Amino acid sequence: MPNLPTELSFHLDIYSYKIGIALFIAAIIAGQILKRLEENRPNGPPDIILAANQGNNPNLKDGFLTVLLTLVSLSGGASVGIFGPLVHFGGCISAWLSHQFKHLNKSLIVSIGAGSAVSAIFSIPIGAAIFSQEAILRRFSKEGIFPILIGTFSSYALSFLILDNHRFFPIDTLFDFSIQNIGLCILLGVLCGVIISLYMYLTPEMGKIAKVLKITPELRPLIPALILFILSPMLPHLLGTGMSTISLALAGKLSLGLLIVLCLFKIIMTPLCLGFGFFGGVFGPALFIGSMLGGAMDVIIGNGGALFLGVGAATMIASTIGAPFACVVIIFELTGNYNIALLSIVSITVAYPISHRQIGKSVFDYQLKKRGIELT
Repeated sequence: MPNLPTELSFHLDIYSYKIGIALFIAAIIAGQILKRLEENRPNGPPDIILAANQGNNPNLKDGFLTVLLTLVSLSGGASVGIFGPLVHFGGCISAWLSHQFKHLNKSLIVSIGAGSAVSAIFSIPIGAAIFSQEAILRRFSKEGIFPILIGTFSSYALSFLILDNHRFFPIDTLFDFSIQNIGLCILLGVLCGVIISLYMYLTPEMGKIAKVLKITPELRPLIPALILFILSPMLPHLLGTGMSTISLALAGKLSLGLLIVLCLFKIIMTPLCLGFGFFGGVFGPALFIGSMLGGAMDVIIGNGGALFLGVGAATMIASTIGAPFACVVIIFELTGNYNIALLSIVSITVAYPISHRQIGKSVFDYQLKKRGIELT
């Protein structure tokens, strides 16, 4: 991909036939996979949560087809994330193991697999272990914590041996735990609560729109593919997971206008991709949205760092995946910055009740609710 622009402007040179070919080939393949899934619905973290709480195995056939759909979507440049598919893939692998070894506790082994997968890729062994209990098992237990920790730390150690230290967003700047910063975190929490509610609402609603329009499953992915290609000269940042764009924002290289536009467009493009047949995670896009929103506040305040970028990222993912405790630890593991983790508690405490009241515990719970399933 060409170098990403750092200001909001039209870059004709970024129009590339390669981007178009990748998007449309991915859309065609994704459509064929979608047609073969039961009810034309990809499986994901909601299915793993359901399996863990009911003690059942997820649909492994559709589960592994969904993994293939995710690989195709991400390879083609769909505006989706990778965290959710990793949770789902890890859960499916562990569910298969529980099927082979019937003496294993199904709920626990599914949770271990889900947490271990994200721990390996994101280097978050402690946060992944808490996430497995808070969001997957939906309870903390002394029986579960040690097996889950063994799984997450084992996968992290193996990935460290292969990839070395691969922390995504190290932030070394020291920030004050001041009244001003606390007040700004409260403001950021309000903004995040409103924005994440919209994002969580649109994620399943886009799928309903696709059905109302009566677009056949094999043709649905062509719509987000076309829109992404049209936007690619001005906003190539929307293609793929967006990790490189977050790195640019972290370095303070993105203009205020671009940060705001990317935040708003990502809220629409990720649900559009997910609703119209591409598949991927909602965690990464939430991280992206929070980083852009927080990065914009950093630019406005002029604090010379990425304090609010980190806080915004933690706040958005906490509401999205329904794991506020885990996300405080996750943002500390991602950034290595203790003060960002502390200040994110303030923002999450404000944002999470807003999104919980409007949508529910998480986007996964909201998706299950739309299927007529409510978990306590």
